[in-house]
Amino acid sequence: MLIGIMSDSHDSMTQIKKAVELFRKNNVDYILHAGDFIAPFSIEPLKNSGVKEVIGVYGNNDGEKEGLEKSFLNIGGRVMRPPYKFALDGLSCMMMHEPYFITDALDDPEVNVVIYGHTHKLSIEERAGKMVINPGEVLGYISGRSTICLLDNETMETRVLEF
Repeated sequence: MLIGIMSDSHDSMTQIKKAVELFRKNNVDYILHAGDFIAPFSIEPLKNSGVKEVIGVYGNNDGEKEGLEKSFLNIGGRVMRPPYKFALDGLSCMMMHEPYFITDALDDPEVNVVIYGHTHKLSIEERAGKMVINPGEVLGYISGRSTICLLDNETMETRVLEF
């Protein structure tokens, strides 16, 4: 199973569409978004991703939660309050926007992968036997790089795609 990971898209429709196209080309099974979508309309391009499900968590700039929830429902996805713990085909994940709960995730023996955003800085590391991933930013404005990550749940290998 291949998981696409993104964060901090901040309404950048052009970059969101590019990220979705990369996910489609790589035959991603799931898309995880670590928050800061901003407006509900920015969820619509994810509908055409061809994945089993899009799962997101709210970020600190996501004020229109009711509209975002409806937009996720319209694409067959879900958006949750962070930290959100869930499983995908046997892989236990904890996703958050701000990195405030990383220690809790690292202390949780059931969690395999920790995903966060907020800093707009790409970071992939192994800590306490867990994969900790910040995919950077889709927006590309703060860091100067638009990045997403791919995670293979069988090999635990990651790949960064820049666009």
